[in-house]
Amino acid sequence: FGPAFGGPRTRRPRAHARSLAVLSRATAPRPPRATAMGEEEESSWDQTLEQWMLSEDYCYAAGLAQKADGALYAAAPEKEEMGWGFLYKEDYEEQITTDSGDSNPTMINEAACLKMASELVDLGKKPKEWKGLWFGGNKYVMTSMQKIALNTDSSKEVQVILASNSCKKTGVVITMTESQILVGAFDEQKGQKAGNAVKASIAFADYLVEVGY
Repeated sequence: FGPAFGGPRTRRPRAHARSLAVLSRATAPRPPRATAMGEEEESSWDQTLEQWMLSEDYCYAAGLAQKADGALYAAAPEKEEMGWGFLYKEDYEEQITTDSGDSNPTMINEAACLKMASELVDLGKKPKEWKGLWFGGNKYVMTSMQKIALNTDSSKEVQVILASNSCKKTGVVITMTESQILVGAFDEQKGQKAGNAVKASIAFADYLVEVGY
């Protein structure tokens, strides 16, 4: 898993990208209400992600999407929208090499790629439309897929995909609950390991399932 990104891209998503996020948020699950200093306040999913996925430094970024469309509706770190900078890039063109060895310019929609990845049942059986797995303009190669039991109820399992970008020494853990896709990104150059990123992801997935997602 590879060299860290050259640094967070703090530029906010463009207008239409933000509108897509708003559409996803409209039907996204609402975070539970938390009590602070005696007053009940509603936290955002961005904040919830930061607390569960980043607080122990197991991941440097995290995101949530719905399985229905694969579009991220929440990302962390919240500060200056760094999570969006790490995990999201507006549609762009990349050279994709086909099975025949030809290289063709292909439009990448990262949400569509994530949705397709979440629907796989076997890493060796990808659909013809497969364009790879992309986050923030960087391609990740899926290396493993397995079902892992939840901590609080071992009879329930979630599907977990591990993917890496060997050039950047970064990786992502993709965890699917019944309706949600959780993305946790880790960076080996920051001392973050795949095992700990999986640990954080399973703990949060456990929480999501417990509250009905």
